[in-house]
Amino acid sequence: MGETVIPVSLGVVSEPPTLILLYEDGKNPKRRRRRMPVRHFNDRSDVGRAAFAIRQRHEKWMKDVSLTTVERMLRIVQEMIKGLSKGMTLEKGDF
Repeated sequence: MGETVIPVSLGVVSEPPTLILLYEDGKNPKRRRRRMPVRHFNDRSDVGRAAFAIRQRHEKWMKDVSLTTVERMLRIVQEMIKGLSKGMTLEKGDF
């Protein structure tokens, strides 16, 4: 369990709402993927609280990912829940 996690990137999938973390572990340069479902989250949810909860739940993998980055991804998920496509959400850019 003493494995070091080095985050590479964080992304989102719209259906079901999921955060995807690409990371490398310290022992092996092989890239791995961690899928983290965004549960009990809707278009009116508190993004800050949800981001904190996800970081707590997946602390081993998310401790080196900034809370701001997680919040940004959750705002994208919120916009997708409202009906915008990922492309339109990124174009809008107010997250």
